[in-house]
This record gives sequence, C-alpha cells and structure tokens, in this order.
Amino acid sequence: MARRGNPLTLLLDGLDWSGRSTRLPFVLLTLALTVALGAATVADMQGAARWSRPVEVTGFLLAGLLVVPATGHTLRRLNDLGWSGWVFWLTALPYVGVALWLVMALRPTSQRRRGSDDSILRSLGFALTCLLAVILMSRIFWAPFYVPSGSMKPTLLIGDYFLATNQSSTPPRGAVVVFRHPFTKEIFVKRVIGLPGDTVQMQDGTVILNGTALPQTPDGEFVEMMEQQGPAGVLPRCANGAVGQGAICRKGQAVEMLPDGTSYRVLDIDSAMQDTTAMFTVPPGNLFLMGDNRDNSTDSRFAQAAGGLGFVPIENVSGRARLVLFSAAGRALWQVWTWRSDRFLEGVR
Repeated sequence: MARRGNPLTLLLDGLDWSGRSTRLPFVLLTLALTVALGAATVADMQGAARWSRPVEVTGFLLAGLLVVPATGHTLRRLNDLGWSGWVFWLTALPYVGVALWLVMALRPTSQRRRGSDDSILRSLGFALTCLLAVILMSRIFWAPFYVPSGSMKPTLLIGDYFLATNQSSTPPRGAVVVFRHPFTKEIFVKRVIGLPGDTVQMQDGTVILNGTALPQTPDGEFVEMMEQQGPAGVLPRCANGAVGQGAICRKGQAVEMLPDGTSYRVLDIDSAMQDTTAMFTVPPGNLFLMGDNRDNSTDSRFAQAAGGLGFVPIENVSGRARLVLFSAAGRALWQVWTWRSDRFLEGVR
C-alpha cells in the first residue's frame, strides 16, 4: 500500500498490480491524471497564446507518465471491490466511466486479495495500458483531426481522419497545415501558398506567386456522388450544374506546381469572384493559405472582416497534415458501407 505524502511510492505502488489499493491512492492518482489532461486540454483551447504549447506538451507528457500507475490502482481497486478487472474497460465510456470512477472512489475497501489466477489479466492489462501510455505521450508529436468540409478536396475529403505532426517552425510552401482561425479560434486545414514577404495574386483562377504564374497541368476530372456527406450532411458543388441526388458530380482537376517542384491537385468548379483578386503582400510572421478546392474555400483571399481567413499568424499553426488514417463518407461512423477502403493510411501531399 502506498504511504501518504510520498508521491514516488504512490507511483511505484501502482506498478505492482498484485497488491491492494485503498481509496486514497486511487483518488490521488485519478485526480493527478485528470489535472494533467485538463491542463493540456485548456492549453490546447487557448489557440494563439504563446504559452499554450509548453503547457499542452507538459500536460500530455504527465498524462502519459501517469496512466500506467493510475490504471494499476484502478484494476486493484476493482479487485478490492470484488469485481472483475475487465470492468476497467467501461471507464472508456464517457458517462458510464464517470459513474464507475465515483463508485470506486466512494465504496469501502473489501478484504479480497488478487490471486494468482488473475496473472494473465494483469499481464494483458499492463501491456494494453503501456500501449495507451505510448499513445497519450505521442500526442506531444502528433494529433488526430477530422475533416468536416470539402474545401481541401481532392487532397482531404469530408470524413477523413488524419494525423498531423506538430509544427513549431515556419512551414514550407505547399505544406497542408492545421491552424486556428485568428478570431474564431476554430480549427481549419489549408495549404500554405505564401510565406512572409511573398506577393500572391489570383488571375482567372491562376496563382501568381512573386510575379510568376504557378503552372497548372490538366488532370482529368474529380468525380463524386451527389449525396449528403459527413455528420452535417454537406452537399458537394458541381461543375456540371445542379444535379439531383444520386447523380454524378464533376469538377475540373489540375496539378499545380510551386517553384521548388512541389505539386498537388486542385479543383475548379466555375468562374468565381475569388478567381481574380488584388495583389496581397504577406506580412512578417504570417502566412497566405488556400484550399485546394479553389471555388469552395473561404481562405486568405477573403478578408477577416468578410468572414474569411485573411493572413494567418504562423504562431496559430499547430501541425502539418501527414497521413489519412481512416475515411468515412457517410453521416455516421457506424455506416460501414460508406467507408473508403482506398484511403486507409494514405499520405497527405
């Protein structure tokens, strides 16, 4: 049993799953884990605040370090109550988990001890918990995101779940970055087109970067079904007019190339106001960002006063999109027939 007032003993005691865990060690470790995750979450919600990244990293690091001993105390606490260790997995359910934590914290300790017959469960639980710790600690290096809109088609589709690595320096041109809106603090994902000091202009749908047009090579059509996409039920826009539900929606597709040779696909729907713009000069410490679905993206071409992005401070960028883990085209994740098998583990370029 952990001795009061000794944090190190409390942590080490959580690694020994063959002993007992009274309410005090269980509650202390649970509170420590909650505070660590809470601090990281609050910091992550601060957006552009300069102190948010160190606090976020510290919070998730502590959570990763605490999850193994905290889980050890949890499984032992369940054993003290005479329950199976498998009940532990109910803590993953939001509302059931909260109720279970309270029951474990408030109920008195029994005299039942863990026997050798639970050794397999302990070994399995320890392995799975260590895996969970690695996942939590890896939050320092990457984070998962969900795509709710079609502004980055064809690179990212509605329903894509992708990983973004943390970005602490100025991202290069062509990088697909995750960032917070300068005013609303909402999370967006767009492509970097202009760096500090660059001039950017649109002329008839062509990007003019520092006075030179970015070449576009026709690449056929982007074809999708006219149907509601994602939880919000978003309908795609089509270059072939207002088609009915279940019909084929088409958009022109081209490969655009940056001066350094980086290339990516962009879409064209129709002639739009944002196809021709004034010349923008990117201020120091800011980026000019655009969506690949050019006629369906409210990006840096639109002023913030008009509901657009305007220039985005580099400090607002939190990560760079790297890999699509999973993709679901339907309104709900359980609709397995809408999963896009061809997008599993697809790199983001």
